Amino acid sequence: MKLLKHDKNGFQYELNRREGECLRSLLNQFPVTENNHAKISRTCAESETVEREKLLNESLAQHRDELKELAKNLMSADKLKKDQNGWRLSQPDVNNSGCKQSRLYQFEWCLV
Repeated sequence: MKLLKHDKNGFQYELNRREGECLRSLLNQFPVTENNHAKISRTCAESETVEREKLLNESLAQHRDELKELAKNLMSADKLKKDQNGWRLSQPDVNNSGCKQSRLYQFEWCLV
């Protein structure tokens, strides 16, 4: 992955064919965590514990959905385009676009 340019509109990267296909494949599977029920306690079955587990699992499911949406957004046709050299990835500069800083962190985390 090579940074082609960075200006007030954002970042533009060049990916070779293999990098682009790998990124697309990874983002199609993202997030890779399974939808397993998290347990707060192995032994306690009190109603409070059951309710906490339910809330935890709902929160984890919501977070997975948000990550899937972020990955889908990253692969949108206006951001990830195939060209004669491989792929071009464009991402707005969050410092100039008013996006939340956490979005940049999530974007960078996707690429690591």
